[in-house]
Order: sequence, then structure tokens, then C-alpha cells
Amino acid sequence: MPTKKTVSKAKAQTGAKGSYSHKRSETQLLIEQAALYRLSVALNHETELQAMMDVAVRAAAALFNVELAAIALVDEGGSTFSGKANIGWSPEIFSFAQHIPLDSDSGLSFAIRHQTVVAIPNELKETRWGVPSWVLQMGIASALIAPMSVAGKTVGGLIVNDRKVREWNNDDQRLITLIANNTAEAIERVNLFGRLREGQNFIRRIAAASPNLIYVYDMVNGRSVYTNRAISDILGYPHDQAGMDGLSALGHLMHPDDLKQYPGWIGRYATLKDDEVLETEYRLKHANGEWRWFVSRSMIFERGADGAPHQIIGTTQDITERKKAEEQSHFQSSILDQIHSVAVV
Repeated sequence: MPTKKTVSKAKAQTGAKGSYSHKRSETQLLIEQAALYRLSVALNHETELQAMMDVAVRAAAALFNVELAAIALVDEGGSTFSGKANIGWSPEIFSFAQHIPLDSDSGLSFAIRHQTVVAIPNELKETRWGVPSWVLQMGIASALIAPMSVAGKTVGGLIVNDRKVREWNNDDQRLITLIANNTAEAIERVNLFGRLREGQNFIRRIAAASPNLIYVYDMVNGRSVYTNRAISDILGYPHDQAGMDGLSALGHLMHPDDLKQYPGWIGRYATLKDDEVLETEYRLKHANGEWRWFVSRSMIFERGADGAPHQIIGTTQDITERKKAEEQSHFQSSILDQIHSVAVV
């Protein structure tokens, strides 16, 4: 029979062991949090989709201490998915993981379709789905799969595989969900930036191809924020000539008769609605001394906190030839009217 001293010693040892287990759990949690933080930083630094997914599968494999991990993304159209990144997979086998129907009989398909984590402790005893041939070829014994979701939309799935039977607990499922969703958000960010770049390049090409002046003018600071070309190019002046800075050049080059109306045009922006276009016609002096006709169409681009117009966006087009044609037509009409008047008399 143990003495009181022996029992106390046993309790002390049990208490110490329990305390050690608790500390170990906290240590593991800190390790996971640190790894997740490093993953987030790495994902935010990547700007290429493939490099980002490669980072994610390496991190997942390391966190779960496995050799195999992979990412599959839903293909365009939404009815199939394809493998995009992996670690530890045979290249030959991974090459077949393309355009797999989402309604196929597999744990990954189920996870993506139902937006739920799928844990497979023992592939050979799995009864929900058939055992894929590649599982046997690669010696895979268990799998943990998480859908990659962002803003309620599933974009793919993250899978980690172990070559030994493994019980995936709630902490494992929580961890893979965090990795999957962090990766999904990063993928969405890269895709968004890609779409923005495409849009910007499209707009830039349109602006470069346009013979018209496209501009954004800051009314508060009195300067051009953006122009697709210099107004000096349109009017034939050297770039370095004084007074040729964007729309501020209008005051130096505008015809005196039109310049008198300029304050009134500017004043109209105060009552202009957001979707209303202000159109003005005026003359500017070309470097060769000729007065060229222009039409500007502009609207409010940005308002200040008080609702007053801050920036305007618009286009300016040279309509000199049209004006000359109108004047010629008007002149011819006048001559015909005179001839008609004489004929009637």
C-alpha cells in the first residue's frame, strides 16, 4: 500500500505531466499561428498566381508534417476543376488531374461542391467514395481536404495527404480551413489586380490611339491631373514653352472673344449633375498663327466633402474642318438666298 508521501509524489508527477501537456498544446498553437502569419506575409508579397499557390502547398505540407499537398481550382465555366500546384506528387499523375467534373465521385469534388471540409482517415476503408487509382500508386493512406472560399464563393480546394493512416481532429480541420481561405483571398486579390491591369491597359491603349485630348483637371488646384497627350502637341508648340502646362494653356491661347465666356463655363460646373455633360466650343491659337476650333465635353469626376466639384474629366476635339465646312455651307446658302431674292424680283 503506498504511503501518503508516495501518493503526494504521484499526484505531483501527474500534475506536472498535465501541466506539460497543456504547455505543449499552447506551444503547438503558437507555432501554427506563427506559420500562418508567415504564410499570409508570403502570399501578400507574391503577385504571380502560380508562385502564390506553390507557397501555399509548401506551407500546408510543412504545417501538417506531410510530404504531399495540392491545390485544385475550379475551371472557367464552373463545371470542372484542375490541379494547379502540388508538392510531392508524381508529375505524370498530376498531369491527369485536369478538367475533372465537379460531380465526380471523390472527396475533393464533394468538398468543393458542398463547401465543407472532408477528412479521410483511411483511404482503403473509405466507403463514401471509391479509392482513386493514383492513391494506391502514390501510397497515400489518408487525406484532409478543405474548400477554398472567398466572399461565399468556392474557387477550389486544398488537399493534404499522409502516407500513413491518420485521424484528422478538429484542430487539423480548423487549420486547413484557415490555410485554404487565406490562399483563396490571395488568389482573388491577384485575379482582381490582373483584371484591373487588363482594364488599365485597355484604357491606356484607347487613350493612346485617340486623336482627341483626354484629361482630368483639378479645379481646386488649377492643374491637370492626367492628359493622354500634351495640348502643345495638338497646337504645334514646343513642350518646354512657358504656359503650355495642360489646360492652364487655355488662358494663354484662347481667342479673346471666347475667353470672355470662359468664367461662365467654369461657373456652370457648380450646378452640373453627376451624369450631365457640359459642351463648349472655342478657338485656340495654333503655333502657325491660325485660330483652330475645338469642342470640349466634360463632366464631374470627383466632388469634395462639401459636394462642390473638385475634378472634371473630359475630351477635347479639333473641329476646325467641320467649322470651315459649316461656314462654307452657310456662305453658299446665303448666295443662293440672294440669287433667289433677285430672281423673284
